Amino acid sequence: MRLSPELTVRPTQRLVMTPQLRQAIEALQLNSLELSSYIRSQVEENPFLELDEEEPAAPEPEDPQPAGDDEPLDPPEFPAPQPSLADRLTEDFRLETGDGTLIRAGAYLAGNLDDNGYLRISPGETARALGVGEERVVAALRLLRALEPGVGGRDLRECLLLQIGDQDPLLRILVRDHLGELAAGRLRAVADRLGIDAEAVGLALERLRQLEPRPGRTWSAPGGNPAVVPDLRFERVDDDFVVLVEEPNPRARLNLCYRRWLEEGQAAEDAEVRRYLLSRMNAAVWVLRCLEQRRVTLLRVGQAILERQADFFRKGTRHLHPLTMREIADRVGVHESTVSRAVANKHALTPHGTFPLRVFFAGGMACRGGEALSAVSVKRLIRDLAAGEDRRRPLSDQDLASELGRRGIRISRRTVSKYRQELGLAPSAARARFGGAT
Repeated sequence: MRLSPELTVRPTQRLVMTPQLRQAIEALQLNSLELSSYIRSQVEENPFLELDEEEPAAPEPEDPQPAGDDEPLDPPEFPAPQPSLADRLTEDFRLETGDGTLIRAGAYLAGNLDDNGYLRISPGETARALGVGEERVVAALRLLRALEPGVGGRDLRECLLLQIGDQDPLLRILVRDHLGELAAGRLRAVADRLGIDAEAVGLALERLRQLEPRPGRTWSAPGGNPAVVPDLRFERVDDDFVVLVEEPNPRARLNLCYRRWLEEGQAAEDAEVRRYLLSRMNAAVWVLRCLEQRRVTLLRVGQAILERQADFFRKGTRHLHPLTMREIADRVGVHESTVSRAVANKHALTPHGTFPLRVFFAGGMACRGGEALSAVSVKRLIRDLAAGEDRRRPLSDQDLASELGRRGIRISRRTVSKYRQELGLAPSAARARFGGAT
């Protein structure tokens, strides 16, 4: 055995991701909104790129101004932005009181409401932040809660109690002391504990369902949630469908001035400048190539989806078929990971609405006759069955599995339970109007 150091050569193979390949993968994963930001950033970094923001020509007015009339046309009117909940409450504070301290405290509290209208800061923290007495903050909080029913509660229970007030003593007791049991559907146990009829609890629960658990959501600030912009459009043309890739806005193109200046040799005197410009031009060409490759890949993936899910586009979501990314990858002639990146965080506009592209890739289960049904279609059936059930005797997971079995869909109770939870449906006991498990 030799213990002395020595140099050896060992051939190995490994996959190295070049910067160009990494850039192509990054562009492929972007959705329409992200792609617009990506294009702008590339234009800012590279002088050989510029934005192509051609706007359509404005249509001629139907009734043009007479010659010689110098009076300008009225500018177009744009709708005012929707005020946020904090803006609305702060303005109402100014109308309700002229006390500057109350207005300051109220504006601070309103600014610390989340999108649901819940208060995420205590009066003591507010008092320390503003340098005022805590009693003044409590007075401001009392006024804030009076301005918008339910707003300013610290949690769901307090939010509901603020809406109930003193008008419904039974419902107030149920929410204050038994909200967890109501959510679990143990209505008969609550009725026995309070010494009242189960039907009275059920009727109170109906009144509870009319309250707003998230009173701030209708006043959420505009732009709080990103808009969904489709990346693919499936449009009907006569009796067929076509796939269109949404063009980025703005688009990028080569800056012809820099390109012409480089091609005419005006930068040849300085070799370092010429090398820099050549590298920038090559980088710009590669960015445009990545964008085109993204468009072609999305188009081919969309066409493959259209071929495999033709029944969905013609008949609706109930007719989605099981589909894997490997099947689409084989049809398109790319790796499965490329398809996964192409559909990530992207949406498609279809005749039946806007859907994430991943909706088209769902596992399935066998039905009678050998036909397979996608998980999305089965979930839709479960939701429809639950919506049409007798609320006094709701369908259990086993009942749902048996009903689907009668329709030719072989599915286990455990799978039904999983799908029900993914749909956000409560268990049968919690869906009952009254008379749940004890």
